[in-house]
Amino acid sequence: TRLGEVLVVSILSVIFVLLLNIQMIDLYDTAAAIGQSFQATTAFPVMITQCLLAPVTEEIVFRKTVNDLIPNKFLYIIVSSALFGFIHCAIFVNLSVLTYVIFGIAFNIAYLVNKKDIRPLIVAHMLGNIIATIASFISM
Repeated sequence: TRLGEVLVVSILSVIFVLLLNIQMIDLYDTAAAIGQSFQATTAFPVMITQCLLAPVTEEIVFRKTVNDLIPNKFLYIIVSSALFGFIHCAIFVNLSVLTYVIFGIAFNIAYLVNKKDIRPLIVAHMLGNIIATIASFISM
């Protein structure tokens, strides 16, 4: 249903923004690092990767593929959310892991509730990454 997709995208986008606000200091550090990558490279490829390619790839991997591999819903949510959290923290595991794990849990539940339709999650993920990218431009 179209209304359900809009609600899922809206709710997840609000959750993402709230989590980003909770982690504002860490976000600022992350945004500064992203800002440095903009200075070192052309901004357009970075924006395409962060705002389009990464959300599509991550949603396919962490929602669809992990769900297909792990039939137990509870175990799927735990494993997928943990993977999603740790993959976003690279080498340094810090408080932002929790933000991404919670974000992963919300997206995994939404994926199951929305009858495994990945499209609204991709849109919500893109919106969240666009917000983070704008924050990185502001912090430059």
